[in-house]
Amino acid sequence: MKTNYINFGKHLLFGTLIILGGLFLYLITVRLIGYLPYSHVPGPGWYPHQYALNWEEILFFLKFIFFLGIYLVPTLAVIFILFKFLMRLWYNRLAYTFFGTMAIAFCTAYWTWRTGGYLAFDLYTTIAGEIMGIVYGAMLFPFYIKPIKKEELTH
Repeated sequence: MKTNYINFGKHLLFGTLIILGGLFLYLITVRLIGYLPYSHVPGPGWYPHQYALNWEEILFFLKFIFFLGIYLVPTLAVIFILFKFLMRLWYNRLAYTFFGTMAIAFCTAYWTWRTGGYLAFDLYTTIAGEIMGIVYGAMLFPFYIKPIKKEELTH
């Protein structure tokens, strides 16, 4: 039982770090190369010389990441609990990797799109969030939902 709690904590911690951290790095990187990923006026697009990255913009990105995290962390928790429950019925590592990746990617894309819509972020930000969800879901999620060995249950 203790292993489940540890894996749950690791899932939330690393899922949040990879998805939200990766999205933050994406926002900073595209802004540094001259792409404005948000804005009502003049609209998202390439403005390499008109707008420079400043501390206010970095703070704006951090606020967006925090706002997205409010919705993403409970969603990751629900996905973990759902997959742990389904594991009691049937387990296949490849199937759980695929469906877990798709669930995390879809939820990440949905919440990035919904929260980004309030702040006028573009579609590429949603796609970047979805890619971060795929990276986490395919690489780490299967390790946190794996079945517990019988030896671990007795100690």
